[in-house]
Amino acid sequence: MAYEWQTQEQSRIDAIPQRDNRDVFTGREQQLQALADEWAKANPDHTNTRYTLTEEINGAAYNGNDRAKGLAGGG
Repeated sequence: MAYEWQTQEQSRIDAIPQRDNRDVFTGREQQLQALADEWAKANPDHTNTRYTLTEEINGAAYNGNDRAKGLAGGG
C-alpha cells in the first residue's frame, strides 16, 4: 500500500508546475503526520515522537519501493 501511495504521489508531483511542489510537499507531510498520529493512538505505549514516527513511516515506504524494484512485477 505504501508503494502504491508513493507511486501515485510521485506521479502527481511530476505532473504539476515547480511552484506548486511546495503545496504538494506540505500536503504529503500532513498525510504522513496524520498516519503517525493514528499509529500513536493505536500504540499508546510507544516512545517515539510525532517527528520520529513520520520519519520512520517515510523511510519504510522508500525501503519498500527499493525492495519492490527487484521483484517480478515490482516496477
